[in-house]
Amino acid sequence: MSSILDNLPERGKTLLEYIKDFHAKNKYGPTFGEILNDLGWSNKSLVDYWVQQLEQRGLVERVPHHPRSLKPTQLALGG
Repeated sequence: MSSILDNLPERGKTLLEYIKDFHAKNKYGPTFGEILNDLGWSNKSLVDYWVQQLEQRGLVERVPHHPRSLKPTQLALGG
């Protein structure tokens, strides 16, 4: 998995760690608004872009139209 993370820009790594930590603590995923506020990002389009980047790499998954379904995959968790 390290090679996947090696090629991931810092902003993607930051988001992935945030999602992993949030899901571990709460047992559900963060909303885009929570990500925006907690990471201090400028807009939801930026959050959406990076979530899509993580999805394409197989590091997170979500159910469309379910705001708290965002979660790390087994690949992201090291398994």
